[in-house]
Amino acid sequence: MSDLKTKLKKTSKDRPRTDHIISGLIHSGKFRVALINATDSVREAQARHSTDPLTTIALGRALVCAGLCGSTLKNQFEYIGLSFQGDGPMRSVNAEYVAPSSLRGFVGVPQLALTLTEDDAIPEFVGEALGSGTLTVRRALQGAAPYSGVCELRSGEIAEDVAHYYLESEQIPTSVIAGVQLDKQGKVTAAAGLLIQKIGSDQNVDDLLDKIENNLKEYMAISKQVAEGKTIEQIADGIFGAEHGEKLDNLPVGFRCFCSRDRMQLGLLKLELSELKEIAAEQGEIETVCHYCGEKYHFEANEFEKH
Repeated sequence: MSDLKTKLKKTSKDRPRTDHIISGLIHSGKFRVALINATDSVREAQARHSTDPLTTIALGRALVCAGLCGSTLKNQFEYIGLSFQGDGPMRSVNAEYVAPSSLRGFVGVPQLALTLTEDDAIPEFVGEALGSGTLTVRRALQGAAPYSGVCELRSGEIAEDVAHYYLESEQIPTSVIAGVQLDKQGKVTAAAGLLIQKIGSDQNVDDLLDKIENNLKEYMAISKQVAEGKTIEQIADGIFGAEHGEKLDNLPVGFRCFCSRDRMQLGLLKLELSELKEIAAEQGEIETVCHYCGEKYHFEANEFEKH
């Protein structure tokens, strides 16, 4: 087992897993809401990809949003993927949620400083690092053909772009909050978020919506509230009122990848045997790396001769 796997398993064993999503319809079905605590998932993503503080925040926000968007998926292996592609130095941010409880993701450039010249300023904001580009949302639902929707990035700040996608592509008024808190060493202390969607065209919810929006002002930094010890259940009661009337579903979630040695080997089979032998001769072995989790797999050229 790799040192990274050993470290991650030890960390998981020593610290209770707290990541989960609560979601459902509230106020007699007038709103669909979801809240997520994804702190451990983002910590694991940071450890696996060795991200710097800004790319950690970008990837963490994307993982939070993927969990929020996937909170309605009920059948095993239903899937939603968010792919932010930009012309900035970070290039891309990618996150997936696979039902019933799996998150994974990666950024195009995990450590921005390594790709910048001495004359380049290190970006201060996620939107600046991502630049102009597009958000592609991919879905795979049981019994339906896979679907993709694309919209232009509005700000590159992840949550705002996800809300913009829902309005532009699906005509669903949506508010999304996603945040990541770091300590002075750049390590993740909390990652959390919230999604609210107005359901239907009921015109009698304006007063209720105003109340929710006023309450939201106190909870804009949801990740900060989580870092200070509040649960997402307490935050939900604070925003929507403890009398919102419905019990929200509670689902555990965690960073999990579906890569395997066999899958990586299948990918390498697309290459000619002569190419594989050339790689092995130059490098001493054939190494592949999973984009989503950073796990490395090693092969010898003779493993492919029987195929």
